Amino acid sequence: MMVLRSLFSFFNVVALLLLAAAYFGLQWVSKPPQAAAAPHYSLSEREPVKFIVYFTDSGVQELRPESRSVPVVAGESNLLGTAQAALTVWAAGPTQDGSVAVVPQGLPTPEVWMRGEHYYVSLPGAYRKIGYGVSGEHMMLCSLTRTLLEKNGLDVTFLVDRKNVETLGALDLREPFHRQDCADKPKG
Repeated sequence: MMVLRSLFSFFNVVALLLLAAAYFGLQWVSKPPQAAAAPHYSLSEREPVKFIVYFTDSGVQELRPESRSVPVVAGESNLLGTAQAALTVWAAGPTQDGSVAVVPQGLPTPEVWMRGEHYYVSLPGAYRKIGYGVSGEHMMLCSLTRTLLEKNGLDVTFLVDRKNVETLGALDLREPFHRQDCADKPKG
């Protein structure tokens, strides 16, 4: 009996309870975490957006508008998505007879981004090698400017390969282009 009493002493019972608590604590901590619920991704809805894209006539004397409709991610105001879609259509060229593409086929599409009501367009470096004179460069940049500023925006600043440059080739790029800059005379 004495052996049982010494076996179940207060110290031994507390030690046994602490050992059991440590064992269950270790088991609880060692459990793998529950797998998180898989996120529910939904495809963004796209809705057709209508906009005007400007090309040139065969004599490269005036801008010719074309109405286009392209699916763009739906949203309250997806101006940047619409602007990039417009530049993609612009780079692909016209579909109407009598209109001429402003850049040769196969050139990359310019990038566009916005800050407030100001557009910034980064022309790929290949646009410097097209070889247009002042009039051709003016027509190219005016067709981009008028396309972007058709519905909203104040001006368009042109960059080359995401860097500020003074000229594209012969045309001054230090100042932003406005809608009225593309009415009649080349900017020089």
